[in-house]
Amino acid sequence: MTKPPTQGNAFVSLRKYWLYGLGILSGLALPVISTLVEVSIRNYPLNLRSLLQVQIQNQLLWIIDLAAWVWMIFMVGGILRENAHQQRGEELQEQLAQRIAELYNLNEISQREIRVRHRAEAKITRAKREWEVTFDAISDLIILVDASGTIIRCNQATIQKLETTYQNILNRSIEEVFPGVVEPIQKRVINQNQVIPMPSQFGWFEVSGFPFPITGEQQGTIYIFHDINQRKRDEAEIQRQKQYFEAIFQNSPVAIVTLDLKGSIVTC
Repeated sequence: MTKPPTQGNAFVSLRKYWLYGLGILSGLALPVISTLVEVSIRNYPLNLRSLLQVQIQNQLLWIIDLAAWVWMIFMVGGILRENAHQQRGEELQEQLAQRIAELYNLNEISQREIRVRHRAEAKITRAKREWEVTFDAISDLIILVDASGTIIRCNQATIQKLETTYQNILNRSIEEVFPGVVEPIQKRVINQNQVIPMPSQFGWFEVSGFPFPITGEQQGTIYIFHDINQRKRDEAEIQRQKQYFEAIFQNSPVAIVTLDLKGSIVTC
């Protein structure tokens, strides 16, 4: 869009054109005045023939005429240059206005993109925080390892059970923390549970392993350790009571017979 010239610019342009016009008039007036003066000096009658005769006879007037023509050509050239400069200035102003409008539009687009990115980052941060809270709320031990078996993430239950810190467990091999856990998981179906004895300080766990993609073609493994210490204690207590009652049954001096529903002897 072209901006209208300001009052100051219009006044300067008008002043320049007025000066150029004055220069052209002075260029026209100089040979006329010189010719009239020469006619007056020679006492010639004031007519066209006398003016032409004086012009032909006086070589000084030729020089004055030539200077006047050069001066007027210079003035006309100045007017043309001024027009060209003014037109160029208007074109530059229009280009500048267009560029400013483009930059303004780019700034608006950038601001919208920044706002969209901030909202996306806020959503990602909130989702990450919610995932971490859920991840840490699970009572089972969850350990994520990369393709080389190095621990890259674990939940809060793991830290509490192993009585350690994130700094001490991350970047360690899972074989250092749970020796013998990798081989049985790899040999069996990856999502089939199995009971694996752990070091005595950790007790017994039911271990599951699941693959997950890390980057590109690399895959890691998620290990889930379900604490079955209480179940093992209950099984041991049941076994102990079973052995106790079997001992009483075998050593009792009273004849003890167990019958089924049909009256047949099952045990004695």
